[in-house]
Amino acid sequence: MLAAGEIKLNLEHYLGQADATAKLPDPSGAWVIVLVRPGYEQQARDSLRRRGVGAWWPNYQKEVGAKDTETGKRYKRLIRFGVLPGVLLSPARLDHRFWSACDLAPGVLNVARNVSTGPILLDDVDIALIHAIETGLNKASPIKSTKHSYESGEMVRFIDDEYRRLPAGKVVKCDRDGEITVEVNFFGRMTKITVMAFQIEPVDVKPPNQTASRSTDARDRPAKSPRKRR
Repeated sequence: MLAAGEIKLNLEHYLGQADATAKLPDPSGAWVIVLVRPGYEQQARDSLRRRGVGAWWPNYQKEVGAKDTETGKRYKRLIRFGVLPGVLLSPARLDHRFWSACDLAPGVLNVARNVSTGPILLDDVDIALIHAIETGLNKASPIKSTKHSYESGEMVRFIDDEYRRLPAGKVVKCDRDGEITVEVNFFGRMTKITVMAFQIEPVDVKPPNQTASRSTDARDRPAKSPRKRR
């Protein structure tokens, strides 16, 4: 897993080039979750960056089939998908520039908030975990192996989550190409995260204690003592 300190060295890669994001905030501070309409993540990220707000869209490339409308020929192309659908990450500088950029960015809804209506804050360890998941999805060789034994409803956890920041999640979908969708409480918000089989491991769920039922078979019952006659 990527060390939290290495996030500082790669901040410009996550948030945009330094000349496009004036006065980049300290990467060792908190981060906020920017909620975006699914499908608008890349447009919203680019719009925020152009307005001087750092924004990172965790994503991965996937090869999908397509068809040429004119010739009818089928071909494959690479498309980027979000690791966290409808989510961007940005350093928590909630000033006028940030809110103004969010109002102008296409698809941006709000920041994720907790029960007390305050913004949910992530730290560098959380960012390192998300980066590790993104890196795993972009690895070419393991993705070719699509066989796994996971099923919908199974409880799993992320192997890269060394500090157990996230609770166990539930498998909600298994695609033919090997991708697995896990629903997990992502820092106070139920979120679906895309992973591959090598990025998760099963969680042993102990069945509840059950009282052994009495057998109805006469052979399993002790012999009754003879009834005393009066």
